[in-house]
Amino acid sequence: MTDPKTIETDSRTLFLLLAEFGTGYIPVDKCAHHFGMETEEAKRAAKRQALPVPTFRLGSQKSPWLISAEILAFYIDTKRKAAEDEWAKLRCSLRGGGVTIVEHHAKK
Repeated sequence: MTDPKTIETDSRTLFLLLAEFGTGYIPVDKCAHHFGMETEEAKRAAKRQALPVPTFRLGSQKSPWLISAEILAFYIDTKRKAAEDEWAKLRCSLRGGGVTIVEHHAKK
């Protein structure tokens, strides 16, 4: 994972996460949906460090697993950018055939 000190993320994503969760350190069970997981599955993955972002505890073994909002925002922005790039690439290749994705969906 990238060094958090060098993370450049869209501040809107970070602010949206802060508004959604009300904290800079998000309990894994509250953000499991961002990974397409059920709560218990995400907790088990956090324990094994098997999530796509680092998790940590502040205290004893009974403390909840947490994720930095800044790192989660970076992860979300990275996934969004990859999807945008893939979409643009597909759109350009389809344009050569005379139909863009936007035009295709508008006809439905």
